Amino acid sequence: MKRPELLAVTLAAALLAGCGQSTAPAPAETADAANVDVWHWEAQTVDLQGASAVGEIVCGADGTVQLCLYDKSSDEYRMLVSADSGETWTTTSLDWMAGGLDNDEEIRYAICSPDGTWLVWVCHKWWSTEGGATYWMGTEEKLAQWKVSDLVPDWELIVEPAFLGDGRLAFWPAAPDLRVGPDLVVYDPATGSCTTMPGMGEKAYSHRQEEGDNAGESTARSGIVAQCGVGSQYVYATYAADGMQLRAIDVDAGTDTVLLEDVPGGTVSAMAGRPDGTFYFLNREGIWQLAAGGTLPELVVEIAGEDLPGDSPEVQVFGYLGCAADGSFLVLTHDSYGASVLTRYVLTSE
Repeated sequence: MKRPELLAVTLAAALLAGCGQSTAPAPAETADAANVDVWHWEAQTVDLQGASAVGEIVCGADGTVQLCLYDKSSDEYRMLVSADSGETWTTTSLDWMAGGLDNDEEIRYAICSPDGTWLVWVCHKWWSTEGGATYWMGTEEKLAQWKVSDLVPDWELIVEPAFLGDGRLAFWPAAPDLRVGPDLVVYDPATGSCTTMPGMGEKAYSHRQEEGDNAGESTARSGIVAQCGVGSQYVYATYAADGMQLRAIDVDAGTDTVLLEDVPGGTVSAMAGRPDGTFYFLNREGIWQLAAGGTLPELVVEIAGEDLPGDSPEVQVFGYLGCAADGSFLVLTHDSYGASVLTRYVLTSE
């Protein structure tokens, strides 16, 4: 990965102000006018020790960062943990999550809410004759099986889930044939209550893009390509007739509005939000910021040469984005062969 280009001081200062949690000094406090170009984004590769990620990057407001890993060579699950926004890392056991797996089961995906509630997607291994998926939900102390059909009858799976800022889970119900339901479901783990937002899928899945591979085969891609929770909003990137579009469903107000009609930089690979309503999205140009209520996205971290979706049909790369408490960013990419790379982008003057 190439080193990010130097950014202007005005951009660096604006980002630090927007994050609201950064402890780095403002450039004006550390350099005179002759040295204003010393601030830049530094890319730091985090050593995953040959393991692959099986979930999203979990960033806490206290500076903790968590990432679930699977090491194929040892057939072992573990968790990578940082207490200082990704500056240093330790490895801990993931037995509390993986201990309940049968021999023919594996963890495919894990996400966590701001209050520490985990959603874990468990599937049978590829060689198993069994099919389907099961879900576990709860805290590290109490993780139990969770059935979608108990909330929305006739549906068994979920797609494009995201925890909102208050801990509620928003998702689209799906059938085993991957047919997606038309209503957004909002579930509160704290109370067990569940509501649906009728017809929200009409916009989210109204357009499908056909993508061809080297052999000339075309595959219909889902309408939603990335999503995250920002306060009470379920923010998502979707294909529209004229290109990529960002939309937000406010689960309390019952609205679905357009945030950006034309997304710069191409296909969105990942998204992440902050409690103040600011959110970020990742594509092949880098990390973009959209302030709460804003309409003008700003490229805050330029990542030249990143091989994200749309660049290579042979090795498709998927990403996740994390916003650490100190204002740094964490980018996790997976290629089509299962390899994972975790990179931390930190603003530095060194």
